[in-house]
Amino acid sequence: MVGIGFCGASVTTGTPNIEDSECYATLVSNHFKPNLFLNYAEVGAGNRHIFIQAMKMILTDVDYIFVQWSFPGRQRWQSAFKKSVTIPGSRNVLDNILTDSRYQTFVDVFKIVDSTYNQYFELNDQITILNTICKKLNKSVYYINGGIHIDPVLIDNTEISSAQKNLLPYTKEVIDLHSLPDSDIEQSIKELQNKLSVINVEQWVSLEKMQVLDRGYDGEHPGPQSHRAFAMNVIKFLEDKMQ
Repeated sequence: MVGIGFCGASVTTGTPNIEDSECYATLVSNHFKPNLFLNYAEVGAGNRHIFIQAMKMILTDVDYIFVQWSFPGRQRWQSAFKKSVTIPGSRNVLDNILTDSRYQTFVDVFKIVDSTYNQYFELNDQITILNTICKKLNKSVYYINGGIHIDPVLIDNTEISSAQKNLLPYTKEVIDLHSLPDSDIEQSIKELQNKLSVINVEQWVSLEKMQVLDRGYDGEHPGPQSHRAFAMNVIKFLEDKMQ
């Protein structure tokens, strides 16, 4: 194996919530012992930034790329003194531009605009671009669900009438099912099924998010046991692909 690399956010970096040696990405690398191991993940990264990580990694000698997508509502901004900051956050990171009250309004509106619904549209473009470039360069790109809500009804071409009955509760919130007229609901389901048709389950380690068996130093992120278990899933996935 020439190289293996990972892109993502805090779970993919491991630190500072666990030791670097305990991170699933490091454990996977230790198992395969590639000539090159890269981890471009950054704490707090949103999916636009993770996409850029992946595009940069394509330019390296890594031939197996894992992209762990994160949550919507995350974006990097440039504040005073060229510091890179990430939303969401509890403090006003743009205080040189916005007052605290206006900043909170800005964050609230941004999260509405950068919603799960809109994320599906961007994800379609991002995956399509990565798949196309990697195929041309004879690289393999695989995906990990770090924070995307994926409803099975939206990726298995379920008939609209049945899909409407079987949507998960959060999906109903995403498309505002209880407020929209039937014609708009049908249109929304069709749109999302179309956008999520880009998901090829053969490319995904799992459509489910990492199972949390324990917690890291912050009491929130997955701990060492969770990372070990997930590393085994990634290792088995890649070994199957390499056969």
